[in-house]
Amino acid sequence: MTGLLLPVQAHLGIARLHSTSRPATDDTPLPSSKQLCAVCGDDSTGYHYEVPSCNGCKTFFRRTVVSKRRFKCHKSGNCLFNKEHRCACRSCRFRKCLEVGMNPNAIQTSRPSALPTENSPSTTLPSSPDTCSSRKRGYDISSLLDMQPNCSTVTSRCSTPADAPQTPFRTKYCPKELAERASTLKTVEDRLSRVRNSTYLPTLNLIDILTRPCVLENAEKYAVSSKVLFSYPEIFRNAFQSRQCAVDTTWDEELSLQAEYAKTFQWFREMHIEEKLALLMDRLFYMAAMRKANETAKGDSINIVSHSLRSTISALRRIVVDPVAFAILNAIIFTDYATPYFSEKTSAILREEREKYVHALGLHLFEKLVNQILARLLAYSSSENPVISRYPPDGASRLTDHLSLAWSLLSDCCELRKNLLNTLPPSSFTSQILSLKL
Repeated sequence: MTGLLLPVQAHLGIARLHSTSRPATDDTPLPSSKQLCAVCGDDSTGYHYEVPSCNGCKTFFRRTVVSKRRFKCHKSGNCLFNKEHRCACRSCRFRKCLEVGMNPNAIQTSRPSALPTENSPSTTLPSSPDTCSSRKRGYDISSLLDMQPNCSTVTSRCSTPADAPQTPFRTKYCPKELAERASTLKTVEDRLSRVRNSTYLPTLNLIDILTRPCVLENAEKYAVSSKVLFSYPEIFRNAFQSRQCAVDTTWDEELSLQAEYAKTFQWFREMHIEEKLALLMDRLFYMAAMRKANETAKGDSINIVSHSLRSTISALRRIVVDPVAFAILNAIIFTDYATPYFSEKTSAILREEREKYVHALGLHLFEKLVNQILARLLAYSSSENPVISRYPPDGASRLTDHLSLAWSLLSDCCELRKNLLNTLPPSSFTSQILSLKL
């Protein structure tokens, strides 16, 4: 679980910056009839680099050309592009700038800028998110939010409409992308739950699982069953009377499903087979234990899980993890980049994926917090006899509590591993995983 807790900066105050810039010397004022930006369709502030454009697109074009940056579109150049989504894809935005006729040769880099921060070091390599956010800039809010990717920002138009309330969570990633990640993870969890309670027969061999199509992509084709355990061949059904075999079977099926869960990630499908096996052997047990702890936390049953995972179960009940946050937590647990069998490239990919999931969790929790506070304020203002209740914990505390669940799980799983190895037969799929045997 090395590198699990990543530093996430979160602030509850939002400083609204207004444009105070003067046109640069290479800008031409608009005629009396105001035009729209040829790039994004927003209100134009003049002719910049031979094209009517807004301050945001002008600044973006200049910075891209001066820094000689290259962008890659993850949707093959098919992004929806307008003023609400202009910062969602830098590749498509720069391509649109060139298509409408912005002239790179019109950019003057030798003269001093009329804006004191235009050529400052913080525009190209910000020393820290705090430095980047504290400096006053002469740009409108759109260009401010489209700064260098290493600069932490509060929120972005690419994620919410202009009239939507801003979320007090600072992230260097596009909030829309983070929200889409959270939504995708929640959908995968729903499919996983459906298959878990269906007539699907799990495969108890990692090689077979990895070489077959992902079951979760066709979860609807399996009929929902009222059974608690999976339907196994008749030779095993009679043995379900044995408590040990029942424990064995439920853990086997859960581990098999976690391997199917792993196949839903694009970066996992692109990994080498040896690295896939190394990641699964290291993470399957923790992911299965997390899901079993969550199910146990919803009831009051006493079994091997409730005894071994008592700290994790207690934390789940205290924090009250919602379904979306739980889905993101599972992805954080899965993306362990510290396995020694990984190449540097794979470790870097997993590190970035985990960081994005941590930011997605923070964004989700802060948005939820804002909605709760607004609901309480509304109830307070509309009540004839208002009762002042304690506000919910702040977003930073919530994020810390959620991430600490992984540490509780890591500690509890040491005892759970020993108990399962002492309970299950060595030939079971679970015992092979816990013993690091393929």
